[in-house]
Amino acid sequence: MAVDGERENTNEIAIEVGELMDVKIAPEDISVSHRLKSSRDYYKGKAAKEPRINVKFTRRDVKEKFYKAREKLKNKTTSDLRGLGYWQVNKIYLAESLTEINKKLFKSCLKVKKQKGFQFLWTSNGKICMRRDKDSRANIIADESDLLNL
Repeated sequence: MAVDGERENTNEIAIEVGELMDVKIAPEDISVSHRLKSSRDYYKGKAAKEPRINVKFTRRDVKEKFYKAREKLKNKTTSDLRGLGYWQVNKIYLAESLTEINKKLFKSCLKVKKQKGFQFLWTSNGKICMRRDKDSRANIIADESDLLNL
């Protein structure tokens, strides 16, 4: 949300989030960032949330370091971002941008995770992975047939 009529700097927000995770992001590490358009998905009968921010990094290693550190955001909210003037306090959540096919597959994985008692479901470099528990091996889920073989 713009503060006092000024245009919001989404690159600055991404850099601030990096600082919360102890990941140094330089301005030149970001190719482009912007808010996604609002949709009904963001509202679901609750108070309106600010639309998500999409960030494209210039280097894959920076993106991977940023994404892997996301667990450090577990108890962080937008109120932890310095002086960016948010009108509502929301949890900070990082997710990879998936293709439409992988978004649908991920939703199917969420159902299977719950039904079959898997503990872990995540994405890494656009691939969907599931693991039953901390001692089992990760399964890469490329399509619906992989879910049937779990």
